[in-house]
Amino acid sequence: IIFSVVGDTTEHGNVFRMDLALRPNGNSGPPAVSLAALEEYLQVQGREWERFAWLKSRVVAPSACIGSPAVQALRGVVLPFVFRRYLDYSVFDALRSLHRQIRDHAAKRSAGHPERANDVKLSRGGIREIEFTVQLLQVVRGGQFPELRRRPTLDALERLANAGLMPPETAAALAQAYTFLRRVEHRIQYLDDQQTHILPTRDDDLAWIAQTMGFPDCCAFLRQLDTHRELVAQEFDTLLGGNEPKQCSSGGCNGKKGGATPPDLEALLEQLPDALRERVAEWRNHPRVVALRDEARTRLLRLVQRTAQWVKEGHTTEEAAVRLVNWLEPLLRRESYLSLLLERPAVHEQLLDLLGAARWPARYLLQHPGVIDELAGSAMLTERFVAADFERDLALRLASLRSTQ
Repeated sequence: IIFSVVGDTTEHGNVFRMDLALRPNGNSGPPAVSLAALEEYLQVQGREWERFAWLKSRVVAPSACIGSPAVQALRGVVLPFVFRRYLDYSVFDALRSLHRQIRDHAAKRSAGHPERANDVKLSRGGIREIEFTVQLLQVVRGGQFPELRRRPTLDALERLANAGLMPPETAAALAQAYTFLRRVEHRIQYLDDQQTHILPTRDDDLAWIAQTMGFPDCCAFLRQLDTHRELVAQEFDTLLGGNEPKQCSSGGCNGKKGGATPPDLEALLEQLPDALRERVAEWRNHPRVVALRDEARTRLLRLVQRTAQWVKEGHTTEEAAVRLVNWLEPLLRRESYLSLLLERPAVHEQLLDLLGAARWPARYLLQHPGVIDELAGSAMLTERFVAADFERDLALRLASLRSTQ
């Protein structure tokens, strides 16, 4: 009934456009589910893209109900699903896949219809790429930084800058681009009262948009539009490491990212130096390695492949590489560490430096693997240590971890 009242289009239009296909289990699932059913779905079947969707969720109810036990129970189910207790870089691959699907869909939709290619939301450098940039950092870091758990994009950008997770000038530029693109989107939809994001092709419609945006003519408007979209596209590509992962040669990957198609274990062993080969060969029948999901095993091999290439190039030692394998092996059930090291080559490199420096750091990191999270931020290595500031940050992070349990 609610769907019909709110979503159906009548001679007076509609209230909101609703898409029930995005509910748990899609069209095959019930329109509404119990809290227990939702919790089971999120834990067992919840996909990475749904974390981005739930990040923007809110309860639609009178203000007096927002603090009710039922709403708090819903929050207790959703919050741990969206924000994990540890740094979660596995979402990078998920977002790459989702973004690729969106671009492919947009390309198919515009095939034979070039006028549909200029989409201010889904095209390269559009609104969606700003939202993905912000939400990716929120999902990765929001488990430890509760102040990042905000729905509005502009508010989240400001908080990312304040937390040191994005340069202030980048956050300001993305905020300007977001505001500009949203204003353009609203004017596009105002023209025919349609949920579209495609720039009109008629000269008079385009001139009207330019004029209401404060530009003297269409050319000036389009130049500013292109400037904003190019900046957004560059920032988004930088965050995801480029449009596509770089391929590795047969000798290993000498780029910053791991290759898209790593060799299998036997092929990889042929590339490794002697001591490292002997240690990695033990993984042939190792229960932790055998139990890995295909995606996690791929990440593991790409990580070893990149490490071996760095040994070959003289950036690290074979002893450090062997210690890295020793450090990784007990932690293979925590796949987020593999994603972190693969997505952040600088963290991978710093870890090798620590492991290669002496045996004590290696033993300490084996006993306290969570310390690796600190390497994901540069503050601990580049800024002066202030005990009071560290204690304050630690208290905030402990509170945020309790809220995601």
